Amino acid sequence: MFVIPDECKPYMEMQVVQYKDDPLAPWKMAIREAALYCEWLPRPGKLFTVLDFGSGLGRTTVMLRNLYRLPPWALFYLVDKSEISPKLTGGWRPDHDEWCNDLECTQRFVEANGLISYCLFRDVDDLGVMPSMDLIISTLAVGFHWPIEDYLFDPFARLCREGTVLIFGVRHGKYSAQTEFAGFETLGYAESGSKQDFLALRKV
Repeated sequence: MFVIPDECKPYMEMQVVQYKDDPLAPWKMAIREAALYCEWLPRPGKLFTVLDFGSGLGRTTVMLRNLYRLPPWALFYLVDKSEISPKLTGGWRPDHDEWCNDLECTQRFVEANGLISYCLFRDVDDLGVMPSMDLIISTLAVGFHWPIEDYLFDPFARLCREGTVLIFGVRHGKYSAQTEFAGFETLGYAESGSKQDFLALRKV
């Protein structure tokens, strides 16, 4: 289960709406998501650099680090805004103008859950200082709120080398198993039975 510091709870309620009624909801959600994407993860011994884009408090990062027992030298890069939008709809937002996070709370959450080796960033422009990635994952941002194509070729492609895996939690109906992007192999598509499916790509 996740350790959720008190100061992080208001943000967890915004990011996982079921949390108000079920304190285990963030953990259950992370488990359900991982069950859909775990088959596409690079082998743990090869997974050294991970970008969690639209990380929120860092549920996905903590899940990857602890559940999949990644090597201690694996370095996580978490990117999200540190602000709350005046109106939160949770919908498809190609205008990219909806946020609900606080990076200080992200820091407290990931450290409370045992993460040591990580870096926090608050802007897409910060991706230019990062190394190439073994895994790029975005469970509730790119593909769910925003179009994949707005990020895949720039800036994500600049962080890819041959074999980099990209996993997106996508909004049901926006993409499919037939989705293709130039320069990337489609590894698979998993339907969840709800509004969040998963699409996996690999750089070729």
